Amino acid sequence: MSNRSQEICGPRTTQTIEPHSKITFKRKKENPPILTGVLTRLKPLRLLLLLLYILRSSLNSLTQKMDAIDSVVDPLREFSKDSIRLVKRCHKPDRKEFSKVALRTAIGFVVMGFVGFFVKLIFIPINNIIVGSV
Repeated sequence: MSNRSQEICGPRTTQTIEPHSKITFKRKKENPPILTGVLTRLKPLRLLLLLLYILRSSLNSLTQKMDAIDSVVDPLREFSKDSIRLVKRCHKPDRKEFSKVALRTAIGFVVMGFVGFFVKLIFIPINNIIVGSV
C-alpha cells in the first residue's frame, strides 16, 4: 500500500497518500522561460548591451518606414509653409496699383491679338498655294 499515489489537484501539485502518515503536497518545479534565465545570469553591462541591440534592430525597421512616410510628407509640408509665407506677404492693392495691373494686362491681350492676326494673315496665302498646287 506504500505506492498508493493519486493526482488530485491537477498537473502542478500531487497528493501523496501513504498509510499511517500525514498528507503532504509537493509542487512540481516549473522551468523558467529561457529569456528570463538568460537575463538573470547576465551581468548588468551585457544586459544593457543586449537590450540596446534589440532596440537598435527594431528602430532600424521603424526608421525605414518613417523615411518612406517622410519622403511623401516633406514636400507637402514645404508647400504649405511656402503658401503661408506668400499669403502673409500679400496685400490688397490700392486703386492706383490695380489700374496699373489692369492696363498692362489689357496691353498684353492687344499685342497677342495682333500677333495672332498677322500670323494668320501671312499663312492663309501660303496655305492656298500649297493646297492649290496639289
